[in-house]
Amino acid sequence: MFLMFCKHCGNALAEGAQFCGACGKAQTDPIAPSAFGVQLNPAAPPGNGPTSGMAIGSLICGLFFFAFPISIIAVILGHLALSEIKRSAGRIQGHGMAIAGLVLGYAGIAFIPIILIIAAIAIPNLLRARMAANEASAISSIRILNTAEISYQSGHTASGFTCSLSDLHRAGLIDSTLASGRRTGYVFALENCTTETPGGPIVKYNVVAHPQTYNQTGVRAFCSDESAKIRVNAAGSPQDCLARGEDLSGVRTLYDGPETKELAAVAAVRSVNVAELTYVNYHKDVGFTCSLSDLNGDSFIDDELSTGRKGGYIFALSDCSAASPGGPNVKYKVVAYPEQHKPDTIRAFCSDESDIIRFDPAGSPRACVTKGKGFQ
Repeated sequence: MFLMFCKHCGNALAEGAQFCGACGKAQTDPIAPSAFGVQLNPAAPPGNGPTSGMAIGSLICGLFFFAFPISIIAVILGHLALSEIKRSAGRIQGHGMAIAGLVLGYAGIAFIPIILIIAAIAIPNLLRARMAANEASAISSIRILNTAEISYQSGHTASGFTCSLSDLHRAGLIDSTLASGRRTGYVFALENCTTETPGGPIVKYNVVAHPQTYNQTGVRAFCSDESAKIRVNAAGSPQDCLARGEDLSGVRTLYDGPETKELAAVAAVRSVNVAELTYVNYHKDVGFTCSLSDLNGDSFIDDELSTGRKGGYIFALSDCSAASPGGPNVKYKVVAYPEQHKPDTIRAFCSDESDIIRFDPAGSPRACVTKGKGFQ
């Protein structure tokens, strides 16, 4: 038995057909299969023909249905493969592959609205969480600068406060990142240093922090002065903050999310490190202290942190040691670990006299001290 083919489009014709089912043209002189160099034997087992390359391509692209452009390619190749297979009258295989590619491709297209909805909800929340974390870090940095200014003044009574971040860094009171004036999306500056008498020591200063990119790295501006009272301006203007900023203690945080709480704990550990450095300058015969109350007694940390509990974290000083018997303490450790293990308070943080902060992902302060990972 021989099949006949349309001489116009090559479609296989049913026996005795006078018109082509594909192109609709009359079949006055159909082409015998020998014209194509192919003789079909109906007794031959099915499935021996070549597999459609487009069917294979459709299936491969369908496996990557989660990638939007590739899922569309899977659909296109699948339809082309089915059309090719249908016209071949059994000469080309791959019908199952083409169907599988189509199903996966359409599934990928169906997921697009869901992904867009999730992104529309998640991205703004993530951005707000990041800005809130940056704001929490900026507030902590303001406190660090205030403490550093007090320490600097005690060591430079002739000149008093300074309006140079580099001076504070050279004195070992702030790190190099903060000394650069840019940290976690905020810009910091010391300004308006004034003296009571010409040529006398500086007795007043202002410190300001504003977002590096408004509404992306932060929203609010923060400021303070020699009184150590921190104020905030909701519009992000450092000038308005100095002129008429609100007291930070009466203003709610922008976002109280998971990342904010952990970063607040890190900021508190940094505050303790700075407080220890300042304490040493005032108590050279004692050195570092292992008492949060001592740091609070000299107003180097706030009352809440001195209790050892703040923002869902427990803080502690330990392992104070001297280089020689009876000498001042030259080493200490500070740890912060969650009061309870929750999704928003998981990691433990620790540091020492090196001011390097480490963390333990399981929330263990002991593991943090012995094998903690560096915190960036």
